[in-house]
Amino acid sequence: MSQINNPVSYYKSVIRAVGFSPSMLKYREVQFKKFCKKYDLKNKKVLEIGSGTGDYLSILSKIFSNSYGLESSKKNINICKKKGLKVIKGFLTKQNKIITKNKFDAFFIFSYLEHIPNINTFLKAIYNNLVDDGVGIVEVPNFDMILKKKLYSEFIIDHLFYFTKKTLKKTLKKNGFKVLKIDNIWSD
Repeated sequence: MSQINNPVSYYKSVIRAVGFSPSMLKYREVQFKKFCKKYDLKNKKVLEIGSGTGDYLSILSKIFSNSYGLESSKKNINICKKKGLKVIKGFLTKQNKIITKNKFDAFFIFSYLEHIPNINTFLKAIYNNLVDDGVGIVEVPNFDMILKKKLYSEFIIDHLFYFTKKTLKKTLKKNGFKVLKIDNIWSD
């Protein structure tokens, strides 16, 4: 893991084109239902970090009875609120940042971690806002596949980090997380 450039000015805001894909939205619904059942999270408090305009948060809110989004962009927050979603304005710049009074049982980060300049502080802040047996899903672009297939067009200015399975695991463990499983999904 290494940072390759400075963050873009809008790095705190989530811009997600794939969220509008019907096949991706269906995939997420199935993924969230399985995760909810596996970890018995139906009535637990969950958080999507970097909720953008609420594409995935809308699905989470149908599956998890107590779901929240954490988002920095005021515009995105307003869109989420118009959809009736619970969203908190904020960004994790300090490891001791308290998001809400009560900790979260689960968290989700989808294609957002690679944009974060102070990644260790960010991850420690997430860890510190979870209950002791909290679980989560962290999804990042597959750098192993990018290297294998020589997809150098996948390097974009927005991404500060690229993760192999090994570096993702190492980064999460360094910040207090126990990595239960790493999978390639969605065509790698």
